[in-house]
Amino acid sequence: MAPVTHVCWKWHSPTYRVRFTPQHVNVWAAMIRRHHKAPCRLVCITDEPAGIKIETFPIWKDHERIGNPSGGVLPSCYRRLRIFDGETTRALGIEDGDRVVSWDLDVVVLGDVVPLFDRPDEFVGWKGIAAYGQPVYNGSLFMHRAGSLQWIWDTFDPIESPKATKGAKYYGSDQAWLSYCFKGSRPGWDVQDGVYSFARDCYRPRAEPAENARVVFFNGKRKPWEHFTQLTTPWISRHWRA
Repeated sequence: MAPVTHVCWKWHSPTYRVRFTPQHVNVWAAMIRRHHKAPCRLVCITDEPAGIKIETFPIWKDHERIGNPSGGVLPSCYRRLRIFDGETTRALGIEDGDRVVSWDLDVVVLGDVVPLFDRPDEFVGWKGIAAYGQPVYNGSLFMHRAGSLQWIWDTFDPIESPKATKGAKYYGSDQAWLSYCFKGSRPGWDVQDGVYSFARDCYRPRAEPAENARVVFFNGKRKPWEHFTQLTTPWISRHWRA
């Protein structure tokens, strides 16, 4: 099986409250290297490569001005949908059919992640159930086979698609489109696989994470690099480090 390519994203977003830095990318890369013992490749797709100590690739401008239909101050990540375009992944040096894993940077990696990705599926995402009862995929973590889901990119319309996802009560930007397109039909990771949300599953001051935790995403107000968050939850600083 060909080595997996792990991709993270960093671009300047003037409306989002969080400003990601080269340190966030470098710590992410260090955590992946510690916990992905099989051969892999690390790439940051970015408009600000300075200070980043892994391979970088220039981010495209497609869909950069589309707002998040769930709220103007929320992050808009429609640009990430182009990772489903076969021409783009080939430009990244990824062969059709190889595994590509997309990560958010606000994550702590605690354990072996190879079992999460050592599987034949065309797509796997962090999967849950939304407030309205429908299955959803969180954009913080997903894997797909390069070039196999071209239609995800080709069928996205910058005007009509956000309207459709909002009308169907899917939350967010790119993750709403993935959830709308798949409607729960693709496999997903959850806490049984060791994929956790800090805000939902782990925010208990001074408590340790679950024994099976492999990754914990900070998809909420608190971030793992914040002093107060680390002070009240000491296990974070043991893992979120270069």
